[in-house]
Amino acid sequence: EGSTYENIFLSPEMIRDMEAGFTDDRARQRVIYGKFVSESSAPFDYDMVLRLFDERLEAEKARTGHKYLCCWDLARKRDYTVGFVIDRTYAPFFLIVNHLRIRRVDWETIYSKIAEYHYAYNRCPLVIDATSMGGDMALSRLQKMRLPVEGIEMGGKTKQMMLETLQDELGATVQVPAEYEHLFGAKAKGAFRSFPIPELQEELANYRWEDKHLATDHVMALALGTWWIRNHGPVQFMDIDIFANTGR
Repeated sequence: EGSTYENIFLSPEMIRDMEAGFTDDRARQRVIYGKFVSESSAPFDYDMVLRLFDERLEAEKARTGHKYLCCWDLARKRDYTVGFVIDRTYAPFFLIVNHLRIRRVDWETIYSKIAEYHYAYNRCPLVIDATSMGGDMALSRLQKMRLPVEGIEMGGKTKQMMLETLQDELGATVQVPAEYEHLFGAKAKGAFRSFPIPELQEELANYRWEDKHLATDHVMALALGTWWIRNHGPVQFMDIDIFANTGR
């Protein structure tokens, strides 16, 4: 057990804001007050969740020469469309540098947002959830927009492997790039670091393998991105500028 209020890297004001944002009391007890009890049904333990976020980090714009990935879990009405921008320049150390969460907008608005993030982050590759009919439609539409997008069906064994990959990465010990050693030391437990995202923190803390009635938009978007990185390599897939000779 250990309270988040004991974390010297998070201000009391930040922790109070995080606590106020939790809608699930079990998640609040695990993440804020360290009441997490390890369960085989919970793939992401208290330490994994807590060390992912650092108040000293913040969302950032694209940096020249950096390699990014935008990963998207798509929805239009009841659930949220969630996207993350992952800086994969320093692989196997990764930074979540931006986040979008929208709901109850039309598909064209979603496509426009995906394109906007693609161009904003050095024309980075895109990966989306193509599990449903909406996912297939989105993949076709984004391809017609000439965006470098890959659709992955997240059902069955693939979903299980994606979640296990995210679990592995959040528990891995990795080399920290020199630029961030002053924050995290030469080695870091957990391959990802992020600015605080309360919705992601709550979903990870509350996630169970049996997730039928859980909010999972953020978890699945991050698992999708992690799976893509693991299978394609950090800087290999679609890193060429496909519009280089088109004047765009």
